Amino acid sequence: LTNPATDPSERVAYDPQILGTALNIPTIVPSSDVCAYGGDSYDMLLDPLTGASLDYAIFTNVPAIETASGPLFASRRKSTVGISPTGITISIGKGSGYDFKGGSTGNIEKFEITLKGAAGARLSWREISTD
Repeated sequence: LTNPATDPSERVAYDPQILGTALNIPTIVPSSDVCAYGGDSYDMLLDPLTGASLDYAIFTNVPAIETASGPLFASRRKSTVGISPTGITISIGKGSGYDFKGGSTGNIEKFEITLKGAAGARLSWREISTD
């Protein structure tokens, strides 16, 4: 175990969010300096039913690691804007989208994600849902 006074631990401080077929759990790690503001934040995108890594590349343009048992895909990314809450996801169609997040640095970051399973579908004869 780590000492919380010198090595703060990761914690969930914001509401999780469903993105397509993934569960986004934003976590934070406060700065170890008690006089400093901010810290780090991570987006963990997992299978909402099992809690396991996804079987596809949720983060666009992040290559898989090839193993003997098949590819492994990244399921966690560090924010570039310090501590950041759950972002706003905007679909660009065909199961893709961008996530926008503001953070403790005062900046906004944007990253592309794959929204597998969130493509448009007919819900009834009069209603069409788009991603």
